[in-house]
Amino acid sequence: MLGFQVSRSLQIGYAYDLTTSNYSNYNSGTHEILLRYELFRPQTVKSPRFF
Repeated sequence: MLGFQVSRSLQIGYAYDLTTSNYSNYNSGTHEILLRYELFRPQTVKSPRFF
């Protein structure tokens, strides 16, 4: 999992999930791309968490 804050309102990210169950015979894992854009940003940050 990797994420970057490009500007005050734009964040991009990437994640790779490796399959370790019996489904690995049919699936080699998943790739995920995150794009987050905030239109209305609050004035103060209540918590520094990502979500």
